[in-house]
Amino acid sequence: MKTLLVISGIIVFFSCMKKNDGSYQKKSFAEVLKAKKDTSHVNIYVIQGNHGKDFNDFLKKNNLQEMHYIDDKMIIGEGYSIDYKKLDFHLNETFPDPNATGICYIDIEDPYINALSEANPDSKEFKRSLDLFVNSIKYCKSKRPNVQWGHYGMPRTTFEDPKILSSNKYLGPIYEASDVLFPSLYLFKDDQAVDYQVNFDYLNENTIEAIKIGKQYKKPVIGFVMHRFHNSDKRLQFLAMSDEFWARYLNSVLKIKYGNKRLDGITWWGADTYFYTSKAEGSNLRKEFSGNLEEFKKFNDQKLIHKGNILINTVDNRKK
Repeated sequence: MKTLLVISGIIVFFSCMKKNDGSYQKKSFAEVLKAKKDTSHVNIYVIQGNHGKDFNDFLKKNNLQEMHYIDDKMIIGEGYSIDYKKLDFHLNETFPDPNATGICYIDIEDPYINALSEANPDSKEFKRSLDLFVNSIKYCKSKRPNVQWGHYGMPRTTFEDPKILSSNKYLGPIYEASDVLFPSLYLFKDDQAVDYQVNFDYLNENTIEAIKIGKQYKKPVIGFVMHRFHNSDKRLQFLAMSDEFWARYLNSVLKIKYGNKRLDGITWWGADTYFYTSKAEGSNLRKEFSGNLEEFKKFNDQKLIHKGNILINTVDNRKK
C-alpha cells in the first residue's frame, strides 16, 4: 500500500511539473479559442504555385512575401547522394543573385523523410537520410548565405503515429543546421469525419512540440497550413475548407502556445493549378470549376484572394 502511495505521489509530482513547464497537455479548443488575442507579431508567407495575375496583385497590395522552395528532384542524384551540379543549376535559377535575401524551404520527401522517423537511428538508412538533410541545407546556405533556409516537415509531426514525434530527439543535427523550422500542420479530417477537438488535439500536440524544439535550438518556427484538406483521404482529397472552418483552423494554430511562445509565422501553401490537372488527385478541384487550365487559374485567383483575406484578418498583427 505504501509503495502504491509513493508511486501515485511521483506521478502527481511529474504531472504537475509537466503543466508548469508549459509542455503538452490536452485542452478544450473552445476554451483556447476564447483566450485573449496575442499581440505578438506573426509573419505570413505564401506559396501558391502557378497562380494568376489577380492573385499576384493581391500579394503585392497586401505586402505578402512569397516563399521559395528547392525540392528533392532538384537535389538528389543516385541513391541518397546529392547531385551538386543539378542543385547549383536550381539554386542559380531560384536565386540568380549570390547575395539574394529571402526565405526558402527544402522539400525532401519519401522515402528519405520517412526513414528519419521509421528507421532505427543506428541503421545505415537513417544515417544516410540524416546526412542528406544536413548536407543539402549546409550546401544551400554556403551558396546563398543571406537566404533563410529550412527543411519542410521539420520538426516531424503526426496525426496518429506517436513514434514520429519521438523521432525528433534524433534529428538535432538538422535543427542545428537550419535557420528556420517548418513543421507541417495540415489537416486530414473535417467535422463530418471527427469532432473538431480531435483536430485541435493534433494541432496542439504537434505545434507545442515544434515550438519547444525551436526554443531549444533558438530557431524561429513557421508552420505550414493549407486551406484544403490533405490528400490522404479520398473523399477530402484537396477539398476546400469552408470559410468558418478555415478561420477556426487558423485561430487554433495561432493561439496554441508553449509557455508564452507561439508560432513565429505561417506559410500558406497550395498547388491548386497543378492538382487541377491531376486525374488521381484533382477531382474535388474539378467539382469547383469546369474549363481549361487558364480559365481555372482566373477562377481560382478569386478563391485564393477570398481565403487570403480571411488569413490576413485572422493574423491582423502580422509584420507589415
